[in-house]
Formats: sequence, structure tokens, C-alpha cells
Amino acid sequence: MKKILSIAIVLAAATGFAQTSTTATSSGASDANTNSSTNESTQPASTTKATASPVTTIGTSTASAEQKPAETKNWSVSLTLQGEANNEQIQRIGEQTIGTVNNIGAGYKVTKDTKIGFRQYFNYAVGRESKGEIVSSFPVLTVGTKVAGIAGSDPIAPLFWYYIPTQEAKQNQISKVTPLDHNGILRMDAEVVWTVNPKVSLSYYFNPRQSLVPVAQNYIDNSGKPQVLESTTRLIHYVVAYYNVNDAIQPYIYTGMENGAQTETLTSKREHALTAVGVNFTMFGGKLIINPEIYDTTILKEKGEYAAAPRWLQTENLAYQLTTAMSF
Repeated sequence: MKKILSIAIVLAAATGFAQTSTTATSSGASDANTNSSTNESTQPASTTKATASPVTTIGTSTASAEQKPAETKNWSVSLTLQGEANNEQIQRIGEQTIGTVNNIGAGYKVTKDTKIGFRQYFNYAVGRESKGEIVSSFPVLTVGTKVAGIAGSDPIAPLFWYYIPTQEAKQNQISKVTPLDHNGILRMDAEVVWTVNPKVSLSYYFNPRQSLVPVAQNYIDNSGKPQVLESTTRLIHYVVAYYNVNDAIQPYIYTGMENGAQTETLTSKREHALTAVGVNFTMFGGKLIINPEIYDTTILKEKGEYAAAPRWLQTENLAYQLTTAMSF
């Protein structure tokens, strides 16, 4: 059980940059979970409904390529592929273009409990109108460690991220026409797991993100829409229930929130309720994980305005995500 849980910290959004940095208002996809509106990630995620745009995402998928290599190995390499489609895209799958958020990375174990890593994210669209282009996204530096558990939990393995704002990534993911002053994004993932019995575990997952934008800037995004880029503080957090069928199969369900605020004034801009079910299929001793997930995002507040009548658990709001994570 602990082995599976150790690789179950959220991916993606491991996959998102624009979301952690902008306060725009486009209806994007999900790094596995939110759109581009007020985003801070630039890939598919699960805190706002998915669309074909591969540039707008957050990530609540519980699969991760952050495997623990054998004790004798200091180096590891990983590849993560993540595709996502909303309900409309699934119904018209043959006519739609589906965006993917992917990364290739390497890690080095500095000490028994500390590991540094590098990941390069890239997008690729699949479908009838796809040009077959690989679009570079943001490189990410990571530092992982392990600390003692709290309140009887298993040991906690937080992972710290820094999204590097390269010029190419900013142009590909945010704006090709407007020069932007952006200093990157800080992020942390951590999951506190309590093992109830050999079959059942409960956890609390939290994922704060802080975009580093010196001053608010108006810009035209790559779809031609006017947007505003400013420092944004976000928190994605939820409770998870895992059921360990065996060492290879682990279904789970989670529910929680994504909150976003304008950093300078701490003004709340976004509140989304998150619900998902998924399964981790672990193979080859943890070297391969396949993680299908279905999630719902209910918009409670967007752009600082509360929804008049939140639409809870509606079929049209469902999104479908498939993550494949490999490590060697």
C-alpha cells in the first residue's frame, strides 16, 4: 500500500504554467484541471472544465512519474503523457482535437531522503485538425524530500517545484505578440496519508502555487483575446479515499476545492469544487502507472463573481483524463 501511495501524488498540474500565473478569462482545459481563466498552468487539468486548449490546466490526477528507484540507483529518468477531453469532445471524438500535456524528466538522489529533478513539459495535439507539432512548454526544477508523519500518518514526502519562465515557453503558452515580465511559479505538493488497514487509506492532499509577476500587465493571448497577467496565489486541496485491491490496482475518490486570489490584495477570484474518481494501475514494480480519471469541476466563483446557481455534478461538466507515467 505504501508503495502505491508514494507514487500517487498529483501530476500534473505538475503540468501547468499559465494557470499559475494569469488572471485571464478564457474557457480552457484542465494539468490536469482548470481552464485558462485566471489560470496558473498551461496544460490540461481538473479544476475547470477541459477543452481542446492544451495551454490551460492544473492537475489533480493522482498519478505521478516520481517513482522511488532502487536503493542502489542514484539516477532516474521519467516520461509522463497526459491526455484530457471534456464531455462534448468525448461525444464527438472523431471530430475533435485533443490536447495533451507531457513531460520528460530526470532525477538524482542526493541523500537517502532528498532528490533533485528536472522536467521539460511539452504539448501535443491529437485529432483530425492536429498539425502534429510538439510545442515546448515550461521547464521545471524539483526538490523532493521526506519528513516524519503527523497525527499518526505515514511519512510525508513533499515535492517543491519552480517553473522556469523561458522566453520560448512564455511565447508558446501565454503570448507571442506581447513581451511579458514573469519570474516563474513556485509550487509544492504534499499528501498526508493515514493507513486505516491494509486495504484502506485516507489522505489530505494540498498543492499551493504562487506566480511571481512583478507588476500587472495587459496582454493579448495566443487566441487573440485581451488578458491580464498578475501575481496569483492558488491552493488546490482535497481529501482522498484509496482502496487497495492488490499491489497493482488502486481505485480512489476525492473531493475538495481550488481557491485562487490576487496576491497583492489577497482578493478571492476563484472558487471551484472538485470531485473525481479514478484508478491507479501499477505495473513492472512501479515503473509504469496508468491512471484513468473522471472528474467534475463545479464553478462557485469565477473572476471574483459568485455563480448565481452552481451546477453540481452535471454530465456536461465531466472531463476524462488518462495519465501514463513511466520511470527507469
